[in-house]
Amino acid sequence: MADQAAQLEALKAAASNHESQVETAATKDEALKQALAAAEKLMMAVKLTTDPSERKQLNSRFNAIADIARSVKSNEWTRLKPPVAKQLQPQHQVVARPKSKADGIGQWATDVAQSLNHIPDGCHSQSTPTTQIAASNKRVAPQTVPPQTKSLTASPPHHPAAIPAQENPNHDDIRVGHNGVIYEPQFDLAARHDPKSWAQEITRKEPPLISSNTSVSHVRKLREPISSRKRTTKEEIILLKASLVNGVKCPPWDKIPSANEFGMNGPEHYTEPRDLTLSSQQQQHFKAWTRAKDAVSQRSSGSAGTPVMSSPRPIDLVQDAATDCSVVASLCAGIARTERGYDKVRRSYVLIDIVPDQLWKRLHQAFAFGDVLATLGTGQMSTRQERELGLEGQHSYVVLDMKETSHDRFLLVKNPWVEGRGWLGPRPTLEELYAESTISDSSKDGLATYHRDTIPTKDRPNPTTFWIGLEQVIRHFESLYLNWNPGLFRYRQDIHFEWTVDGSSEEENRCIVKHPQFLFHSNDASPVWFLLSRHFRATSGDNKEESDAFNDGSIRPSTLIDTCDDVPKGFMSIFVCPGNGNCLYIKDTCLERSDYVTTPQCLLRWDPKANSTYTVVIDQDELPASAYTFSLFAFSNSKIELEPAIPRFPLQRVVTGEWTKQTAGGGTGSSQYFQNPQYALEVKERGPLAILLTSANRKNALHVKLTLGHGKRIYRLNSRDVLADSGDHRIRCAFAEAKDLESGMYTIVCSLFEAGQTGDYSLRVDSTHEIGLEQIPRDGAGLILNRLAPVCFRPEVNEVVAPMAIRRLAAYTIVVRFLKATTSRSTGVLPTTRSPLRFSVEYGRGPERQFLITSERGQYSDAVILRTEAIDIDPELYPGANLFLVMDRLSGPGGPVEEWYEVEVYTDIPSACDIGVWRNKR
Repeated sequence: MADQAAQLEALKAAASNHESQVETAATKDEALKQALAAAEKLMMAVKLTTDPSERKQLNSRFNAIADIARSVKSNEWTRLKPPVAKQLQPQHQVVARPKSKADGIGQWATDVAQSLNHIPDGCHSQSTPTTQIAASNKRVAPQTVPPQTKSLTASPPHHPAAIPAQENPNHDDIRVGHNGVIYEPQFDLAARHDPKSWAQEITRKEPPLISSNTSVSHVRKLREPISSRKRTTKEEIILLKASLVNGVKCPPWDKIPSANEFGMNGPEHYTEPRDLTLSSQQQQHFKAWTRAKDAVSQRSSGSAGTPVMSSPRPIDLVQDAATDCSVVASLCAGIARTERGYDKVRRSYVLIDIVPDQLWKRLHQAFAFGDVLATLGTGQMSTRQERELGLEGQHSYVVLDMKETSHDRFLLVKNPWVEGRGWLGPRPTLEELYAESTISDSSKDGLATYHRDTIPTKDRPNPTTFWIGLEQVIRHFESLYLNWNPGLFRYRQDIHFEWTVDGSSEEENRCIVKHPQFLFHSNDASPVWFLLSRHFRATSGDNKEESDAFNDGSIRPSTLIDTCDDVPKGFMSIFVCPGNGNCLYIKDTCLERSDYVTTPQCLLRWDPKANSTYTVVIDQDELPASAYTFSLFAFSNSKIELEPAIPRFPLQRVVTGEWTKQTAGGGTGSSQYFQNPQYALEVKERGPLAILLTSANRKNALHVKLTLGHGKRIYRLNSRDVLADSGDHRIRCAFAEAKDLESGMYTIVCSLFEAGQTGDYSLRVDSTHEIGLEQIPRDGAGLILNRLAPVCFRPEVNEVVAPMAIRRLAAYTIVVRFLKATTSRSTGVLPTTRSPLRFSVEYGRGPERQFLITSERGQYSDAVILRTEAIDIDPELYPGANLFLVMDRLSGPGGPVEEWYEVEVYTDIPSACDIGVWRNKR
């Protein structure tokens, strides 16, 4: 142990020596050599120490020297010029690093407040309504890596080579943490198993981490990227229509409004043209709309006696008469994290399926730098559960802070209700929680106030602001809502569209040909985030059927859910498919999809391949039938493209029809299959072709085939004659595609799964060239039907005949269908095959007889249906009683089995012939 301690001290001393030499290095190579040597010694020291606090300190030193090494390697290193403080103006004087995190936050907030009066014009983002803090002639661009791509960690307390921001001329893109420290993504310590791998990692050219003690007024937050895509006139109209919400105009936010817009225009103040609607509970306490100076007393408004938009004291919000807890929770999160704005990117997690380690890793470091706001939502709870846990069912909570100790991970959670319940489950002890705490009572930061509010008192034994472990959050909360900072991305593309939804479920939505679809292209393999935002529908009055007032994804008390007159909220989702930017017909292959969420926003993170194009599809599940408008945003750190998907086939032919009792022949295994509707398809030029069969009936399973039928009705089907097939029967839609089809005539068969099922359908054929599509008349259409008595072949009988008497000249078409095979119960299983059969119309007897009509050109066949083409028979040519309709088979199926057949004779004129009864032999 003594040897190990001595070795540890030697490594620490050597690391300190190398660190000091980095600061005094005369050349870039020398600085890099010393930084690598210091990092190697610190890594070895981390492996030797057994003291957690010492290991933490060594890790911080390692992070610092690693960032310096990377800075040197990426040509961003500049030899320090001591003393830096003397080169600065008094108002920019370098200040000592705060002793605690809270002190740093408080000092940063104070600096921001003091610098607001010195913000030059034009430094605000045009798309984010948050305060921007200007740097000295430097423009700050977004971070190149989103939170999930690389871990973001706070700047370590020990940073021997802190480089002032103004001395970094090659760095226009600067990022500020909540303590005023400029930062870039750090390395992942888990990947640094040895000095060699670490040295390979820092050779990548990435922006260095830069620590600055300069006043925060010289830097500003990340700016939200602006879409470079030009909106169409139709999109402009969509946005304008969506700006009218329940009779109130809310114009699209396209820039930060100037102060002049809020000033007096003459002697009169601006007045809203109409009052906003309040809830019934709010109406009970409502007195009147009044201006701030009349509503706020001098004591509460400040020394000047006028209302102000900020306060030097900590601000807290609670929910009283406001009816939407999710809105109040979001406002609480925004106030608690004032160092970052309330931005637009939001995602809802279902916590049951998330691994705690993955969840914490994603959130903790991004939360520390103010790049995400978080709120929690509980599910439906019984009264007993609420009483025992101290939680409200169907309620939103705000996450105020996150903390990781050596034993557990905790979230600081607040119930926004003014008189709400407090968590009764396990809470961390003060010793456990604040042993390594950076919050001090002397801090004036509002976050410290929240921390103090968690301490139970006599009046509040169970505070509504409480610390709760991550495992307890996952166990008792249903949803986690995250609101990311879009300034983390450099590129953005927006598109706005409308969609008329039919209210179908996700299982019924296999057909997506009418779903919104978009082409997405990414130049690099940088992660992209898709945000789908559903606009609120405008309505007048309290019409729930049309209003989104109860379809906004907010969490409401159980008494307001699933009532008899309540409209279901429905779900929506985003799919990424390998469609190469082309329009797709069915949900077949999906590379990635988001969860189906009820909120008006849906978010999907996707890792595309470099220089690849995909098809993005919008889907819904039981969204109330209506016309909706949406906006789809794409954020990335590589150049991206987002446009409407490209139709693969410019030409379409659509026909409609229905299955009736006569034409509902069932699937291919049915003896009536060929009674199904059939269509003659004329292909005039060679090329690809797509066939889509859809039905509004949600119970019928569909199927479609493209066959080599020469444009005529088919009565038999071989596998070699099938050119395209939709596969298994599916409800709502069936899709078949021919990649390369020669010009010619073909036959399409539309069928249902079971014979006798009826319903409507729509047949759509898409092609690159002109095509013809016409329905083929069914058997006997326009003809006179003479249905004969069923024919029964007993086991010992192989031939039956029926006499015919021709009365008039007519065209005859004969159809024979296999009906069934029967046997007595004692004989066992029926045969699986049918006897080969032939039928004919014969004149005369014996070897000299003449065949007028034969099936299959005189060959025997075991097909389900045998049919002849129309043949004219003149009674003058065949006088007397020597004309017979004959049916014969090669042999019986074996055993005591009876085979039954149906025979139909079609003629083009009535009373053309008389046909007698069947008999075994002539």
